[in-house]
Amino acid sequence: MQLFYCKDIAPGALATLDAEESRHAVRVLRKRVGDEVDVTDGRGGLYRCTVVEADERGCVVESLECVNASMCECVSADASATNAITQSHNNALLYYI
Repeated sequence: MQLFYCKDIAPGALATLDAEESRHAVRVLRKRVGDEVDVTDGRGGLYRCTVVEADERGCVVESLECVNASMCECVSADASATNAITQSHNNALLYYI
């Protein structure tokens, strides 16, 4: 399993992998638009995602589903409670908890 980390991932949302994760995904593993990847938020949430922008400086993924629903529901509830949304450098929406 190829697992990537993004603390700002949320169910059904777009998220941008950091430069190191993006470089590994795009340059080393040669991930392209449409490829599926697994992303963890570091808090127990595991998301199946698809690559929507394959840029080695900021690879954008879209969360398709949460693999372990109980953990993702907790993260989603936290995100709703804080409700802070910001625009990233490549115009992908990120949800901060």
